[in-house]
Amino acid sequence: MRVAVDAISAAPGGGSSYLCHQLPELEALGHELFVFAGPDVADDLMTALPRATVIPITRRSVLARFTFQQTKMERAARDLGADVLYCPGSSSPLLGRLPLLLCFQNPHLFTSPAPRDARLSILRIVAWLSALRATELVHISGAMAREFSQTSALRRQVSIVLSGANEEARRATPEVLPSGRPYLLAVSNLYRYKRMDLVIRAYAGEPKLHDAFDLVIVGGEIDSGLTIELAGLASELGRTRSVHILGYMSTDRVAGYYAGASLYVSTSQREAFPLTPLEAVIAGLPVVLSPIPVFEELYGEWALFADAFTPLSVSRAMTKALDRGPVFGAGDVARQRFSWTRNAAEVSALLGQALKEGRSRRPSRHDVDVRKLGCLVRTIAGASSERV
Repeated sequence: MRVAVDAISAAPGGGSSYLCHQLPELEALGHELFVFAGPDVADDLMTALPRATVIPITRRSVLARFTFQQTKMERAARDLGADVLYCPGSSSPLLGRLPLLLCFQNPHLFTSPAPRDARLSILRIVAWLSALRATELVHISGAMAREFSQTSALRRQVSIVLSGANEEARRATPEVLPSGRPYLLAVSNLYRYKRMDLVIRAYAGEPKLHDAFDLVIVGGEIDSGLTIELAGLASELGRTRSVHILGYMSTDRVAGYYAGASLYVSTSQREAFPLTPLEAVIAGLPVVLSPIPVFEELYGEWALFADAFTPLSVSRAMTKALDRGPVFGAGDVARQRFSWTRNAAEVSALLGQALKEGRSRRPSRHDVDVRKLGCLVRTIAGASSERV
């Protein structure tokens, strides 16, 4: 099967890591790939997919890349001879003839309450129309699928395909801090909704944590100015020397920090399928997470959960997790449950089903639950109290 892949909106870190692990497995199943890649991830995808045709989309602005996706990408895919279009970024071209597999991965789009943001409101409309015309529709967690059903007013049948596990940390050389002290680890691209400020406050407010450990935060800045804000918070709390905000790192470097850490923590307010807790479980770390449905769905048997989004609740969970240690055998179970080979096989089957159906589907009035249209309007507008 000749598969065109829309990686134009994939971001360094989570999005590119997902594709760099999944797409080689699809190649191994015999698919020929044509990958349309944004400028920030094209090199990584070329390295991961030496046999694929990677088409760098060099337009720097988000609007220019979105315009290319909507007006030119589908035609370019057909000119290359693609049989089916795979869009793993929550939206797709709204016009076209190719059979379409759409995978929802953006946790901001159809969540309740959804954050208010003009850009997100436009993306929600595009994503909704994309879901309406997709031949096959996929979510990457049950929690996200349920929220989509509740807030989109769509009756589309969906499939759930869980992500695979990144195992680099099991083979990595542990990173050691210049101070030589043990450290606690948070890994995520820096968005405000990830609540790294809460991690810093929890760490700084508990002597059992800051007296014995440093805190390492790894991840590229997405929300402008957030790195400076977090560094300022650490300084305000008197922890400038022990809080290390290291920025974006390659997968190999991040694996070294997993291998060397004493604990992993995430206090994110929303996720679709968070890979970093899975990487931490496989690395054999105690894991502390915020109490959101997707974390509980995926990692409930291994993680300790903060009771609330407060520094005290998070610090209590962190100290308890350090005392308890990792769950015995969790890494082996996680590796078996979250396999990239399984992930690619399920995606491949859905691509085959889309091809069998022949083209992007024609929407029907039965696709929309009119009783939920009010909820859809509120979701598109967003809640003023919710921040991205």
